[in-house]
Amino acid sequence: INAAGNIMLLAEVIKTAESLGVDPKGIVSVISGNVIAISHEKGFYYMGCKKCKKKTLESSCDKCKEENMSIAYFAFSMKVSDGSDSIWVGVIGDQGASIVGKTATEFMQMKDVDSEGYQTVFEQPTTK
Repeated sequence: INAAGNIMLLAEVIKTAESLGVDPKGIVSVISGNVIAISHEKGFYYMGCKKCKKKTLESSCDKCKEENMSIAYFAFSMKVSDGSDSIWVGVIGDQGASIVGKTATEFMQMKDVDSEGYQTVFEQPTTK
């Protein structure tokens, strides 16, 4: 929504940002559109500290010094289109659960139990 209260198309937001010398990647906004692609080149989730969410490579957190506190958090990118343009957006944490319909931990466990279902979760375009 612009200063006049009008809804803007994604293409208009990008064009306005660029005309103001602002990088569109730094804009926080609400987008109403369709997910047309999801990138999983770097995986869909990471293991992080339950307390501070910092990525952990071992069973303890370097920041909190907590032991055995790792849980899965979503972290992936998706391409969203509103019909005028498209943009890649980052999805982290709980936002991923609202898109996938499962927590990152449930999704991680699904990989071992239902590998076919695991693969198809991100192959279907969505309007969530």
